[in-house]
Amino acid sequence: VAHGLEGVLGCRKWCSEHLDFTGDALLHGKLWVMFSSSFLHGTHSHFLREAFLMILAGVPLEVEIGTWFFVVVFLICGAVGCSCSWLTLRWTLRRNPDFSQMPREHVDAIANLSNSRGASACVYGIAVLAVLLVGDRGLAQF
Repeated sequence: VAHGLEGVLGCRKWCSEHLDFTGDALLHGKLWVMFSSSFLHGTHSHFLREAFLMILAGVPLEVEIGTWFFVVVFLICGAVGCSCSWLTLRWTLRRNPDFSQMPREHVDAIANLSNSRGASACVYGIAVLAVLLVGDRGLAQF
């Protein structure tokens, strides 16, 4: 989706600055990036893999829990995934020997400027919930 949007609109830089999740964007009040990044994918093959998983797991789950609850769960998974990705990166960089000589604020700045596209967190969150709630009976539809 991201490559398609960037290609059609010629907005790779704009899309990255305004739609990708970064800790810096979050710290500057751009809360929408927690949700806009939930619809972005890094490559076409990444999009196809996740579309396949959404068909396989998402359709039975949506039937089971309803459309509105499905959308809410999808967005929450994206926001939690982006936040965890950012916090894990900060934690990892602080403990990395290559960055041990750098001041902590510089290490945090590197983590804050690293972007994240959260579609994977949404899709895998949906897949886990589908396995827990629907199980094998959802696959019987296909």
